Amino acid sequence: MKNVIISQNKHWNSPYTNLYERDIFSELVKKIDLKHIQVLQGIRRSGKSTLFKLLINYLSKKIDPQEILYVNLDDPFFIPYSDDATKLHEVIQTAQKLTQKKVTYLFLDEIQAINGWERYVKSVYDSEAFQKIFITGSNSSLLNGDLATLLSGRYISQKVYPLTRDRSKICVNRVK
Repeated sequence: MKNVIISQNKHWNSPYTNLYERDIFSELVKKIDLKHIQVLQGIRRSGKSTLFKLLINYLSKKIDPQEILYVNLDDPFFIPYSDDATKLHEVIQTAQKLTQKKVTYLFLDEIQAINGWERYVKSVYDSEAFQKIFITGSNSSLLNGDLATLLSGRYISQKVYPLTRDRSKICVNRVK
């Protein structure tokens, strides 16, 4: 697990590079100090993970990058974790042992890979274990009743749309 965590958290050593900044990024930065869980929804390849990396770079200028944990749950390593959301605690504990820092910002990418993730996220949110939690997932997986019911009043959702072919025209938070 240590090697997976280290490989997914390259920002501990240097910022992410070659990222395309989207208009939606500035909207997310404005909400960064809100306690609410930040949910990014969108189809695969719409840029959710890239937005996470942009936010991590932004936060890394303000706090120690080792206080930021990014976990891509789409990684095959996490398949054994898919039926037990409490194992996310093990991942966080391992990261904190590696860095000797408390995780203050938690980024969970492709959260739908973990069954029962809603209860875990609600629990750590309610206990104020982190300053902010960010999650991504596909539209269909995050729009189910558990998200709305268990996390009601605790999250802000933002839809992320793919870039158009012409990179100068970005679809940001609107349907045409």
